[in-house]
Amino acid sequence: MTATGMQCTLAEDPVCGANLSPSIVALLGGIPTTGVTGITIDCTLSAVTPGTDLNLLGADNITFTGTNLPRVLSSSTVAISFGDS
Repeated sequence: MTATGMQCTLAEDPVCGANLSPSIVALLGGIPTTGVTGITIDCTLSAVTPGTDLNLLGADNITFTGTNLPRVLSSSTVAISFGDS
């Protein structure tokens, strides 16, 4: 930290979705973060297995592999849709 700047390192890489602009809170209150905006990060799937012979009634375990995927599903909202391709 310097008199005019601060550099922070994230403990983990961000996950996909809309990430809000950062907020900084000090002992005496909030510090304005002008000129800093949030970003949207895309998920990228590299593999989905199994890709064939799925049971139409369900009960299949499908594994999604990729980048920027949520690490904690209990606190994440994930929407997946399938098509006949």
